[in-house]
Amino acid sequence: MSNMPLNLLLFQEQVAELLQTHRMSEMVGAPLDVTWHKCQTGVRTAVTGELSISVHHARHSQLCYGCVLYYRDQALLGVSGDSGYHVPLYHAIGQARTVFIDAREKSSEDHASYDQIRQFIAAHWPARDSVWIYHHNEHVPEHVTGLQLARTGQCFVLYSDE
Repeated sequence: MSNMPLNLLLFQEQVAELLQTHRMSEMVGAPLDVTWHKCQTGVRTAVTGELSISVHHARHSQLCYGCVLYYRDQALLGVSGDSGYHVPLYHAIGQARTVFIDAREKSSEDHASYDQIRQFIAAHWPARDSVWIYHHNEHVPEHVTGLQLARTGQCFVLYSDE
């Protein structure tokens, strides 16, 4: 994996113009030598010889996608991205060994709630211990139980030859 270029930008093909016109304009004045690489929704796209990615529709008022990162033929990491509660997305990213799901205290069109994610995990992945919640407030209310909360600075091993 050490041969992966650091200046590669992967994106779902429909967001190309949005990224180039709006988001990348935030980088004005910064050196920007980026290789743009389009990904089709639901299709594995090669990044390097051993690394690939697939992107999947999220539910959000803006155009958002989750993704699954593969090393060799193993789905290692699934990430929901910014998304409201969206079962098809969770099933897609759930094929990965480790899953990160965005959640908040209260649900909205743009964000799932802790309770929705807890119920989904109980119904679909009751034996999994590799599902993590991110984008939460570091000071999660005490009543939020039964979820693994990813913390700033926490490290995760996604792959090991051992």
